[in-house]
Amino acid sequence: MIFAPVLNEAYQKGVHYDFSDGALFANQLRNRTLDLPTGPMRTRELGERVIPVHVRQMTAKSEFEIRSLGR
Repeated sequence: MIFAPVLNEAYQKGVHYDFSDGALFANQLRNRTLDLPTGPMRTRELGERVIPVHVRQMTAKSEFEIRSLGR
């Protein structure tokens, strides 16, 4: 699910991969957002995933309030 969008995009642009060169393919996964069935997956410049963190806290009215810490 992660590799297919990148390969399809390269195929449409006419780029042909040498699958023995993993660095070339890994560079295509960096600093982008992929729309997956589970939701968007974002990666940074070094290729690590950005995982959004949500914190629930109680308000003075005893209601849950959700705060997003991730981007």
